[in-house]
Parts: sequence; C-alpha cells; structure tokens
Amino acid sequence: MTDRPAAAPVSDVERNPYAPPRTGVRDVASGAAVQKPAQVGYAVALMWISLLLDVIDTLLDPAFPQAVPVAQTIIVAMLALQAVFIVLVSAGHNWARIVALLMFGVAILLTVPDFGQEYARSRLVAVLDLVSMAVEAVAMVLIFTRPGSAWFRRRA
Repeated sequence: MTDRPAAAPVSDVERNPYAPPRTGVRDVASGAAVQKPAQVGYAVALMWISLLLDVIDTLLDPAFPQAVPVAQTIIVAMLALQAVFIVLVSAGHNWARIVALLMFGVAILLTVPDFGQEYARSRLVAVLDLVSMAVEAVAMVLIFTRPGSAWFRRRA
C-alpha cells in the first residue's frame, strides 16, 4: 500500500453535487417503542368502565337468571370477548380497534329495539345500559380520532 497525503478540505464550489453525503447515515431502529397517547389510555379506561357497567347490568337484569343456560353462556362469553378486545386495543392492534367498533355497533343494534321492554322490566338496568353505551361511544371517538387513530396506524 502506498501512503497518500490527506486531501485538503474541499469547498462547496469544488464538491461534486452528486456525491453521497459525508455524514453518517444509518437505519432508524425498527420496533422503537412509541408512547401510547393519553387519549388512548382514557379510551381504554372508559372501555373497562363500560364493561363493568355491562357486567352489573347483566347481573341485575331480572331476565338473566330466567334465561336458558345457552343464552347465559353466550352473554358471559360476549362479556369475556369484550374484555379480550379491550386488552388488544390497549396493546395497539388496529384490527382489534375496528372489531371493537363493530361489536359496539352490533350491541347498539341489538339493544335499541328491546329498550322499551328492558325499561319495563327494570329502570335501573335500562339506565345502566344507556350509560354504558354512552361511555363506550366516547371511547370509540377517542380511538378513532387523532392522536389515537394515528397511534394505531403507526405500523401500517
């Protein structure tokens, strides 16, 4: 090998504009943790509150103990599934957020037509149902608007 003298600094005029940059370039670390926005934390807390209200609503509903065991099992399974989706939404899974919205929509479609009968059976149960739906609606707004929505799509 031959020793070459160190090159003198090149001025901007003499520098080749097509030369690669002289600064160190490296990839950004993938999988870097992005902090969950407070808005998503509030939404998840509201979803847990809504689930708790749903459990209380179910236990207080006079029709629940009289229902056939298959219907009771389905109701309990749906409450458990709701808890699973709250955990998945909290973990930041975009698909879980969408499924949670669909589940909320189906719950509204199933609840609204029977609201009169529910109110006739138990006013408390009907009011708890309304409060639970309102709390859940606020949670859905929080996870589908910025900055919550952007956080869910960060990996997309």
